[in-house]
Amino acid sequence: KGWKGRAETIVLLRSKCQKLEGELEAARGGRKDPTRAAREKTRDVDRLAKQDLAEMEEARRAATEQLTADYQALAEAHQHTATKLEAQKARTRVLENEGARTKNQMKVLLGKAETDDELVEALRGELKLLRAELRDTKQRLEKEMRGGQGTHNAAFGSSGGGGGG
Repeated sequence: KGWKGRAETIVLLRSKCQKLEGELEAARGGRKDPTRAAREKTRDVDRLAKQDLAEMEEARRAATEQLTADYQALAEAHQHTATKLEAQKARTRVLENEGARTKNQMKVLLGKAETDDELVEALRGELKLLRAELRDTKQRLEKEMRGGQGTHNAAFGSSGGGGGG
């Protein structure tokens, strides 16, 4: 509003001139000036210019309102997008934490599986040894039984009480 273009200034000055001429004519008592007809043609141009300025002002006002509405719509869209972004960031953090927790659980389970595998192997080894010992003991007993009943009793007596080892 503080800055005015040349056309606006011209229109305002001509408008003031028209008002003053009207006051002058009223003061003379209604007598017409011979140059008045030429001035009225100029006033028609001034009136048209005034209308053009009014239309420009209306267009400027409408454009300003449209820009304001567009800005508000964009601001709301931005706020909505920012809210969605924050929600997605939070979801990402939750998923990352769950992934880390699951990874740690898998490490624990794999560690337990390795320990269990070692235990199974140790038990299998022990079972193998016990089976071998049992087989050897059976073979020895069968050998002793084939040698005869009398020698069998003597064998048990000489072996130290039935192989308590």
